[in-house]
Amino acid sequence: MKTRIVQLSLVLGGLFLGSPVASAAEPLPDILLETHYRTSDCEALETIKGVKPITATLSDVAKLYAVPCTSGSHDDDTYRIYLYETGEIGGIRPLLFSMFTPKLGWVGTDILRGVKLNAKTGNITHTTRTRWGGACGTYGSWQWNTYTLKMLEFRYRKSCGASRSVKDWVKAYSSR
Repeated sequence: MKTRIVQLSLVLGGLFLGSPVASAAEPLPDILLETHYRTSDCEALETIKGVKPITATLSDVAKLYAVPCTSGSHDDDTYRIYLYETGEIGGIRPLLFSMFTPKLGWVGTDILRGVKLNAKTGNITHTTRTRWGGACGTYGSWQWNTYTLKMLEFRYRKSCGASRSVKDWVKAYSSR
């Protein structure tokens, strides 16, 4: 399999910033890379070791991309998820996700930790055991439903001493 190097350059206030981006076997579209670098505070892709972009084809004109944002230990790798549509009204946009924690309630984010993207169905899960917002872990699952992602379930772990099994965590939302 071939790896392609893309030179991405931005001109900001007269400053020229260029950064080579190593991509996976299937190169990320240039418009996706341009959008990712223009709209995010993520680390440069070439500095993220061991974390690869994840893609899922949703239809003939829609594809999901989970692009690495930061890299950490175990479930601390973060991703920004994009929907790329190539149809008549196509375009690319980062997707927003709802998350719940005891201290903050429901919040929105465009960054997920511990992402798993099912390349066949487009379903996304997020699992982390990181402390944030009064929780010692969060879990969410979303399902592609023709035009967008629908939340299926969201759970959180109140106490770091509680069970590490997601099925034992507090259920904040379930579509079932």
